[in-house]
Amino acid sequence: MEWGHPYLVNACFALTFSLLILVATSRAEDGDGVLRLVGGGLGYGRVEVYMNGTWGTVCDDSWDNKDAIVVCQQLGFSGGVNHHGAKYGQGTGPIHFDDVNCVGSEKRLLECKRSLLRHNCDHGEDASVTCSVTTGALRLAGGDFSYGRVEVYMNSQWGTVCDDGWDDKDASVVCHQLGFSGGFGYQKASFGEGSGAIHMDDVKCGGGEKRLMDCPHHPYRHNCRHSEDAAVTCTGASKLRLIGGDSHSGRVEISFFDGPWGTICDRSWDNNETRVVCRSLGLSGGMAVDGVTRFGQGSGDIVLGNFACTGTELDLLDCPRQDNLLQCSHLKDAGVECEPIGKYQSMFMMLV
Repeated sequence: MEWGHPYLVNACFALTFSLLILVATSRAEDGDGVLRLVGGGLGYGRVEVYMNGTWGTVCDDSWDNKDAIVVCQQLGFSGGVNHHGAKYGQGTGPIHFDDVNCVGSEKRLLECKRSLLRHNCDHGEDASVTCSVTTGALRLAGGDFSYGRVEVYMNSQWGTVCDDGWDDKDASVVCHQLGFSGGFGYQKASFGEGSGAIHMDDVKCGGGEKRLMDCPHHPYRHNCRHSEDAAVTCTGASKLRLIGGDSHSGRVEISFFDGPWGTICDRSWDNNETRVVCRSLGLSGGMAVDGVTRFGQGSGDIVLGNFACTGTELDLLDCPRQDNLLQCSHLKDAGVECEPIGKYQSMFMMLV
């Protein structure tokens, strides 16, 4: 049989298509172990952990201050105390961890010993913490738990960071300190202007620092305004969807860690970006279209934008991009039109 035979061509295409599906599936588990606090406020609440694509709670059997310290340090705080009995309300969905037994020095709750057997808990036993806010603690404001304006705690007050020199290395340190795998930096108050003190300027991280405070910077003295507040989008488990069109076209929306869906700004958006989006969705081709005219405006946050893909990347988050979301609004929501799944791809998908 010759290599040009249609059967071999289609078989090779199907194999390539299946490999793309495997890549997309592996990326969906990148966020395992990410934490959030729910039902309370900054630094306190019910502990929820992201595992296997879903958020779930932690049972309070054996829950103590060593466990709370690990949780709080993973979230960028200095320490914390534990609470039992769903102090900040009962969660819903799965209970991911039971019989957690941290030493207190672990970097992530996922590293602590815990029961691998089926739990014997209900949500009336959801574990909670109250974390200590000390110098160098971080929070994200104006967005969601994984993206927003960077604020740092210094001199007994929260303040912002000036975006002079702010880049992806700085964002990576912020996101690592908050327990994420990486992130993108944005300038020019991309998630709104803060108020009060501007604590840091001219931040220049190498990317390997454990805390933002460890990076070279100018403390206190600056030449900035809050229109220059630095921001980040922390990355990990992400999902894309197309809205307002059909199975192969629509407004592009992204969600991190099963959080709220946000849109993507179409500045610099062209066929290179659309090919990457279509590929990551298991489709082929890709043509940039006017997302608003074709599919309507989105709502909520604009979380990413200004990409400069080559068109060969497997995931949109692998693409280079510029450093701010200025001049972006829902009038500039990005849209794509992919080629529909063909006959041979559909047959292969039914087989797998």
